[in-house]
Amino acid sequence: MTILFSEIIANTKLPFVRAEIDTTKANAGTAALQKKVLVVGYKTSSGTADLNTVYSVSSVNKAKDLFGGGSLLHNMAQAYFQKPEITDVSFIALTEPSAGTAATGNIAFSGTATAAGQVNVYIAGRKVTAAVANGDAANAVASAVTSAINAKTDLPVTAVVNSGVDTQVDLTVRTKGEFGNKINIRFNYGGETTAAGIAGTITALTGGAGQADYADLWAAIGDSKYDFISIADDDATTIANVKTELDRRVNANVALEGVCILGSADSLSTVSTFGNAHNNFNLVVCSVAGSPSPSYEIGAELTKIVAIEAGKDPARPFQGLTFDFVKVPELADRLTLSEQSILLDDGVSVTKVNADGKVTIQRLVTTYNLDSNNELDLSMSDLNTVLTVYYLKVDFVNYISNKYPRNKLASDGQRVAPGQAIVTPGIIKGECLARFAYWEDLGLVEDEANFKSTLIVERDATNKSRVNIEMVPNVINQLRQVAVKLGFVL
Repeated sequence: MTILFSEIIANTKLPFVRAEIDTTKANAGTAALQKKVLVVGYKTSSGTADLNTVYSVSSVNKAKDLFGGGSLLHNMAQAYFQKPEITDVSFIALTEPSAGTAATGNIAFSGTATAAGQVNVYIAGRKVTAAVANGDAANAVASAVTSAINAKTDLPVTAVVNSGVDTQVDLTVRTKGEFGNKINIRFNYGGETTAAGIAGTITALTGGAGQADYADLWAAIGDSKYDFISIADDDATTIANVKTELDRRVNANVALEGVCILGSADSLSTVSTFGNAHNNFNLVVCSVAGSPSPSYEIGAELTKIVAIEAGKDPARPFQGLTFDFVKVPELADRLTLSEQSILLDDGVSVTKVNADGKVTIQRLVTTYNLDSNNELDLSMSDLNTVLTVYYLKVDFVNYISNKYPRNKLASDGQRVAPGQAIVTPGIIKGECLARFAYWEDLGLVEDEANFKSTLIVERDATNKSRVNIEMVPNVINQLRQVAVKLGFVL
C-alpha cells in the first residue's frame, strides 16, 4: 500500500517526525446551513456609509449610523433585526435615482377641539401622537403634528406646515424613488379615535419616481454568493433586472444561487397582477394586504424568517411562523380564504392573522407557475422545494470536490493499488448512494430504491477526464393539508 503525502517531503536525509493534516475525509457532515443575506436600499445624507459598498451590519443602531435615521435601509433594518437570532447579513446603499423625485403628500386639519385628546397618525406603520387641548384650533394641531413627526428620527418622511395654509402638514419622503408612493399614512389604528372636534384629511404620498441602477448592485457584490436578497424596489424595470441576474447566478457554470424576497401591502388586484407578471422560481412576493407597514419592511422581516428557518432545515414548511414587526391589517382589510387561494394560484405567498394578533405565514411560494411552453408547471412553485434542491446541489458539489480534490480517474475494473489517489465511476456511484442516505437521515429526500435504480454514473465517452452523473432524488414534501371525514353514531 502506498500512502500519498501532500506536504511532507521524501527527498531529505534529515531526521524528523512530522504530521500533515488531511481534510479530504472530514466531509462526511452536511454543508454549512447558515444562509447569507443581502439587504438592498437607499441611505440619507446623514449616513456615513459609502454608496454601492457592502457593509456587514449587526444591529439597528449600526444601520442607523451607516445609512441615516429614517432612511430606507434603517427602516428595513428595524424590521430585519426584530427577531434576535443571528444571521450573516450585509447591507448596501444604492445611489439614489438622480433623475427621480421624492413622493409627497399632506395632512389637512379642520375644526376646533371640543375636548382634550390626541391625534394619532401612523406613517409607515409607526405611530405619531400629538396632544390636543380643549379649544385647540386646526392650525395648532397641524403645528403639533409637524413637531411630533420631525421628532421621530426613524420616520421615512419629513414634515413642514404649509407656507400658505397653516392647517396643512406637508410630507416629503427622505429619498427619491417610486417606493415612496407605497408608504401608508393613516389616522388611528386598532380602535383609536381623534380628539373630538378635530377632523383630518390625508392626501396619500404620490409623485415618487425613479429607480436605482441595479447594475451597480451586481458590480458591487461581484461573485459573492447571497442565499437571500431583500430589496425595496418592485417596479418592472428593477424586477426584470433582478430576475435576469438571478437566472445567471443559478446557472451551473456560475453556481451563486440566490432567492429575492419581496413583501407587499398592496391590494388583492395589485399584488395579483404583480404575481402574474413574473414567472421565476428565484422570486418570492408575500402579501400582507392592507397592513400599515410598508412593503419593504414586510420583505425585510420575511427574509430574516426564511434565512433563520432555511438555515435549520430547508425542507421544513414555513407555515405558522410569525412576524413580530409587521403590523396586522385592520379586520376589514384582511383577505378571505378564497382571495388567498387566488393569490397562491398567481404565484403570491399569503399570510393570515393568528389568535395572538400577529401576521402569520400561510404558505410561501415562488412566482413560478409556467414552463417555457407556458404550460402549468408546479415543480418549483414551493419555496421549500427550491431551497431543498439548491441545498442538495451545493452540498453534493462541495462533498465531491472536497473529498476528491486531486484524484486521477480510471475506468471501473482497473486494478487500483491501495492508497493511490485514483477514483473510478463505481467509487463515485458509491459516494452518490452514501450521500443520498445522509440526505435521507436529514429528512431532505425519500425513496432510496428509486434513487438507486435510476442513478447513472459513467465515464464520458470523449473526455476521459470527466465523469457524468444523472441522479433523481425524490425531494421530501411538506404536510400542508389534512382531510378528515368525521362520521358519528347516535
